[in-house]
Amino acid sequence: MAVVKKYVSNEFQVFGGTANQFLKADGSLDSNTYVIGGPFLPVAGGIMQGNTLHGDNIKSIWGSGNDLSIYHDGVNAYIDNITGAVKIDSDVEITKTVSAGGGSSTEWNSAYEESVVGVSVSGTTTKTLTVTQQDGGTLTATWQDNTDSTFVFTQGVAATTWNIQHNLGKFPSVSVVNTNDFVIIGEVEYIDNNNVTLTFSAGFAGKAFLN
Repeated sequence: MAVVKKYVSNEFQVFGGTANQFLKADGSLDSNTYVIGGPFLPVAGGIMQGNTLHGDNIKSIWGSGNDLSIYHDGVNAYIDNITGAVKIDSDVEITKTVSAGGGSSTEWNSAYEESVVGVSVSGTTTKTLTVTQQDGGTLTATWQDNTDSTFVFTQGVAATTWNIQHNLGKFPSVSVVNTNDFVIIGEVEYIDNNNVTLTFSAGFAGKAFLN
C-alpha cells in the first residue's frame, strides 16, 4: 500500500504502512521492523506461554504500593515483604536449612512454648513421657529404663502378711530375711507389676529385697 502523508490541523496524518513502522521526524516512515515474535501478552493480562527471565537484582514487584518484591542477587534469593505478613496456605516441605531473622531466639522459643501446656514423666523401669498441647492434644513416648532397679522393704513390726508397693514396673524376684539376717521362705503373690504380697506361717519383722 502506498504511503500517503496529509497535513491536517497543524499535523501530519499518515495513511498506509504497517503497525510495525514508525513516522520519522522528517515525515517519512521507518521501514525497519522493531516488534518481532508474538503472540504478545495484552496489557490487561493473559496467559504466559513461556519463561520470563529476570537478571540479577531485577525485581518482580507486586502490590499497588510496591508491597512485595522477589529477586535474586546472583548468590541468594529474596522475598522482601513490607506490608503485612507472608502467609503460606499449604503444607511446606523443607529439605534444606532455614534461617530466620527479625526475632531473637527467646522470642522464637516463647512462641513455641505457648503451644505446650504440660509435660510429665511417669513410671519407673517403664517410663512414659506425656506432652499436653494447648488445643488439648497429647503426645506420648514410652521407653524402658535399662538400669537394674531394686527396692528394699523394711517390715518393722512382726506380721505374717507383708504388703509391699515397690513401683518397679515389673515382677521382681523377692528375698526375705529376719532381723538376724536369716533367710525366711514364704509365699509370694504378685498383685500387679508394682505391688506384691508376702505371706508367712508365723509373724516376724525383717526386710524384703526386690530386684
